[in-house]
Amino acid sequence: MPIDKSQRSPSGPLQATPPAEVRADDRHPKISPVTGWLIFIIVCAGILLRRADDRHPKISPVTGWLIFIIVCAGILLRLSFFEPEIARSPDERTYTRQANVLLDQGASGLRMLGEELVRNPMEVGMAPSPVRVGYLGLLAGYMDITGDRTILAGARLSLLASIATLILVAFATCRHLSPIAAVIAVLFYAVLPFELMTGRRAWQEAVISLLATALLALAIELPGLRGLPRLCAYFAFIIAGVLSLSTKENIGIAFLLCTTGLLGAAILRKDRFTVVGAAVSLGAAMMVTAAILATLFGSLGKYVTLQRIAEKVSAVNVYDQTYSVGPAWMLPAAIVRVCPLVAVGALAGITIAIYHAVKARSLSEAGLPFALAGYCIVLLLAQVVSQRMNLRYTAPIYSSLCMLAGAGCGWITVQLHRMMRPLGSPLAWGILSVVLGVAALRDVNFARYYLLNTGMQDLALRPVLGEPPAQPSSSNPR
Repeated sequence: MPIDKSQRSPSGPLQATPPAEVRADDRHPKISPVTGWLIFIIVCAGILLRRADDRHPKISPVTGWLIFIIVCAGILLRLSFFEPEIARSPDERTYTRQANVLLDQGASGLRMLGEELVRNPMEVGMAPSPVRVGYLGLLAGYMDITGDRTILAGARLSLLASIATLILVAFATCRHLSPIAAVIAVLFYAVLPFELMTGRRAWQEAVISLLATALLALAIELPGLRGLPRLCAYFAFIIAGVLSLSTKENIGIAFLLCTTGLLGAAILRKDRFTVVGAAVSLGAAMMVTAAILATLFGSLGKYVTLQRIAEKVSAVNVYDQTYSVGPAWMLPAAIVRVCPLVAVGALAGITIAIYHAVKARSLSEAGLPFALAGYCIVLLLAQVVSQRMNLRYTAPIYSSLCMLAGAGCGWITVQLHRMMRPLGSPLAWGILSVVLGVAALRDVNFARYYLLNTGMQDLALRPVLGEPPAQPSSSNPR
């Protein structure tokens, strides 16, 4: 049954309102859809066709084509699920209104939205607060480029971010995981139900997933780069860090984890250049973020005040207390229900990563799965501790969870193939491929028939698990 979020976001001042004056050239996109898609496809092809050097696993032509086909299928899946006419949630309308205000009035518009929150926190604060300027800036920029000022601008931005993340996952896994693990990880992400839902909504989560994946990929690649490519990568890392710190707490924590991991690995390898680069990137991202927030809101103190107001209102949010609360077991249980093979593979990946780390007796030789395991575990624990029982808050680990599951299921697949070797290698691989295909089809059908076609407008854990709503209580710790 569709969830009515009207209790969360009153309809009055939070509805998306069109700009007061619409210029003639704003009625139509400044870049045609055909031109935009051609540019996007050319960039994506350049990323996918980039050859890996000798430091990374070699991908055979067959494996490369298989990954390419999976990526194309994932893109088509996202395009087929994108429906402009679906009912939009209050959060989507709020982001659209805030981006329009930012585009029309600049910093003064954000301050006006902040004043609305201060004057009427219990009403305005039930919707996303205006302090998430990283995402709002991207959305306003997309609106300005395309000329689309409607709620569909945010939805299309999410669609592009979801497709870009899929391509980035393919790039990262091809370079740093075994061929089998890379194929499985890309397959998992191509059909991930959370991502299929966020990719058609005007939410932050698809952009957050892209930022998290970019941060992970840059942190992995940076130690091996030299010269100008390294400087460009650090610059991109700082920009992604600024966007993360100014968007939402969970992606801000993800940036800090990536920076800490990059710094720690460099210290263990005694790589002074990377140590200095990681430290400078962290400091620069924090200083630039502080300067931007102080400029937009008048001072850092005013920004902190707005953030505190939003947190206090969230603690008494009727919708969250009804649908997004529950014991800690609900979070892993929801992941198991939505994508069971990803959950099993991630658990296997964590176990294998810990085993290899203990066997290596050195964290510097533990490998990528160990880093992914630590990243996912820390962010999941932070979500449980803060009682954010909503799979939208899990967006920073969407891609890393699939990569970790790819590593785990890749190992399991190799062991099963060895056991079935008496049947013949082609038959054994055929059976395993059918199993993975059935699991992927199951995830697609779950997304289609449970998350998308039911009119569900959120990923709160209780409706995802089919649990009854909780009884709101003023004593709720949130």
